[in-house]
Amino acid sequence: MNFYALPNEFSAWLEGLLADDKHWILMKTIRPKSHTLFSGLQSAAEAIRSISSVPPHGPYFYIGNKEFRERPLMEQNENGTEDIRFLDSLCARFVPSFLIQDTLLEGYLDAFGPSRYKDRPNGEQFLSWKAKLSSSLKRVVFKNHGVTTQLVNDGSIKRWNNVLVSQGVLDWFSDGKKLKQYEDSDVEFTPVRKNGSAL
Repeated sequence: MNFYALPNEFSAWLEGLLADDKHWILMKTIRPKSHTLFSGLQSAAEAIRSISSVPPHGPYFYIGNKEFRERPLMEQNENGTEDIRFLDSLCARFVPSFLIQDTLLEGYLDAFGPSRYKDRPNGEQFLSWKAKLSSSLKRVVFKNHGVTTQLVNDGSIKRWNNVLVSQGVLDWFSDGKKLKQYEDSDVEFTPVRKNGSAL
């Protein structure tokens, strides 16, 4: 699931995940490399603040269900640093849309392909939960959403119906604002309402 949404629009969704104490969220940053584990509503505010204050690389979030794993499984790398065992932890990876000056970067919620979980304990249950997690994100953040369009080389407009745009971004976007997949990309996208009308 790929999307554009402003940092503050994720607040209610994250609070909902942590309020019932059934989930854990592991925040990961690359430089400096660190991991912070959130569990319970008291840490929801800290997780939300982390999205708004963007360090150089990350943060990225791994969201798990305590029914499958009580906490993320970690491993030591050759250089002595610790990292999450993404597949074995039965979790989803959540990368928010980061706002860098006037450019909003594409975010996503993903996991490995279904075949990678087929023979794992709780694998089928995880895939069902992951689908519900995506649905909850759509329901809370993208209830009234738009999509993106792209001007391609032949002059035509390509519509990306699988990239959701939040109401907040539809309101925020104006002259000088940009939507990109990543910061150094030369390709820019334009948000439109779901019915295809311009902003």
